[in-house]
Amino acid sequence: MALDENIGNKHAGDPIRSADWNTLAAETRRLGMALGVQVLHGTEDTWNFSTDKQTYEPAIERQVTFDSDASILVVGHCSAVTNPDSGLQMVLSVDGEQLHQVNKNSALSWGMATHWGKTRGEVSTPLVTIGMHSVKAGAHTLQLLARSTTPGQSVGVTGATLFILRVGAG
Repeated sequence: MALDENIGNKHAGDPIRSADWNTLAAETRRLGMALGVQVLHGTEDTWNFSTDKQTYEPAIERQVTFDSDASILVVGHCSAVTNPDSGLQMVLSVDGEQLHQVNKNSALSWGMATHWGKTRGEVSTPLVTIGMHSVKAGAHTLQLLARSTTPGQSVGVTGATLFILRVGAG
């Protein structure tokens, strides 16, 4: 139902139609359900996460429950350290599905974060990876995944954090 064209031009004491009021209230509730922010982080024992594996390992893995279908923007952030001969790649996953995979079975994703061992383990480098996904109402597993790109070389992630921004109804 369309709102009265003068709904935004009311003065003290002006009446508002009940249909307009109900439409405004319904839209306010819908927006309240459609928008929101959550911050997920590793547990205390994963503040410093490291791996020498070339398969992705979860620096963060959390289950999030959505009350309704949603479109989400997921932002992963950490500080990364590599030794001189190694590289690190970081991607996002929802329910075991790597977001924005370059092609099927690829370890690469659009929006992934990468770092190569130029710091010699002395300086942390901030890394950010971003992805979009639609989820249905219910519980979903979100992950920030990291891997070493060089056999036998260790990489480290510190203070890994996931920001989940609910940007609309799914």
